[in-house]
Amino acid sequence: APAIGAERAAKQVRKLTGNSAATAQDEDDENEPEATQSEAMQLQSLQLEAIGGLSMVTARNTFLLIGVTADAFAQKAYQADRVQSITKAVIRQLDAVSGQLERLRESDLGDANERFIDQILDVYARLKKQASALQKFVTQPNEKSRRHFEQARQAALAALDQLTGESSADEAAEPPASKSAVNPAAGRAK
Repeated sequence: APAIGAERAAKQVRKLTGNSAATAQDEDDENEPEATQSEAMQLQSLQLEAIGGLSMVTARNTFLLIGVTADAFAQKAYQADRVQSITKAVIRQLDAVSGQLERLRESDLGDANERFIDQILDVYARLKKQASALQKFVTQPNEKSRRHFEQARQAALAALDQLTGESSADEAAEPPASKSAVNPAAGRAK
């Protein structure tokens, strides 16, 4: 059975727009039934797979962005106001994507898909806490805010590892100087 694809979409566009350049193939296809329930389910499955993959990439890249931003602050490449700007944008973007995923979750996707979306939303919430902790640290660089950032970073990393099936626990336990962690000796994030 032909999959829903470019040819069918092009035929539909021509039909809806009244384009007279219909092909002979369009005439033959008129007798074909519309997408079957199986094709529709397959399409939904592919869409959900893409959404899941993109959500995981977004989570990983956001974690890296927060870390690179902390590193730039530690190296005095970024001032506090630049870090604030970046982390505010990160939080806004995560809020927007989280809202979209929450609406998707409400569309009766089945228990497994809903649990996966909940897991993504949990990672996003932890990333927002990490970004907020970095915001606080750059305005109040002290031991308490350093510990808070490091705890938020560890929690985000653990949730991200669980989502992706990776394990960075050993690497994250004692980050070397080149990793993103707040270092009170430097007075910045290292």
